[in-house]
Amino acid sequence: MDEGCAVLIGILIGLGLVIAAIYFIALAIAFSLAYLGLSIIIPVDFISSAFTWVGIDHPALAWMMLGCLGGATVGLAKGLKRAQRRADGVKVYGGATLVGILLLVGAYFANVPNDHAIPVPTASNSNLSIPMNTRPSPTPARKGRPRPGTNGRSNR
Repeated sequence: MDEGCAVLIGILIGLGLVIAAIYFIALAIAFSLAYLGLSIIIPVDFISSAFTWVGIDHPALAWMMLGCLGGATVGLAKGLKRAQRRADGVKVYGGATLVGILLLVGAYFANVPNDHAIPVPTASNSNLSIPMNTRPSPTPARKGRPRPGTNGRSNR
């Protein structure tokens, strides 16, 4: 009976080691795929920040614009290849490369902190003092002609 228990314990330990090895291999694959995905997502997100120069502040819209530019480039190049105008495909890829370089430059300048920004006055960096226990001044009366239909009277 003791030999049977020792064999059973040996089998369970071996099975546990195999399960642990499979777990760590799956974990390594998952982490490597996540790293691969992030190595693509982070640069594309950096490039998409260049669209803030043209007023696109929402990241999803910037990603959509990048997708449209990339899809249009690939589609145009494939269409030119199908039409047997391979020489024009080089021009398309050259233009796409130029747009990509401009987007990289724009992304760099969009992410550089602005040193010339006007600081917002706060309690710690302002010499302004707010008088306490004062009432705000009343709203001044309107100047100019009275509104039509009021006969010069206010609605109070």
